[in-house]
Amino acid sequence: MDMIKERGRRMRSEVKWVCIVMLLLMIALTGCTMDMEMGRLTTHSNFVYPNSNVRVLGPAYAEVTKTKWGGLPILEYSDLKKVYNQALASQAGANLLINYSQDTRMQMSILPFSSNTVRYELRGDAAQMVVGEQKLR
Repeated sequence: MDMIKERGRRMRSEVKWVCIVMLLLMIALTGCTMDMEMGRLTTHSNFVYPNSNVRVLGPAYAEVTKTKWGGLPILEYSDLKKVYNQALASQAGANLLINYSQDTRMQMSILPFSSNTVRYELRGDAAQMVVGEQKLR
């Protein structure tokens, strides 16, 4: 009978240590995230009409961040268009961006049911394009 009690005590002690190790492992993995830059696209021009006058108004910047639990967030075309329009709205009278760059960053967690975040940034020069007779210098 004493042997059974001793075996039960030893088993409870092992279960306790396994629970402690699992808890420490969960705490350690919760802090493990990856932050990576998905890509940077830089362009130095934008389509303008051949007979238009383009005037730079100033710097423009906008971003969007999406977070999803247990999966990867998806940026759709409507999100990118919204960011472009927000960047244009940062300068009064702007109707196109020139010399702009697009940056995409993603932050992922190792745990399967945690949050993942993607951020898209757009920065460049807001300009105003007036279609009409080209003014030559």
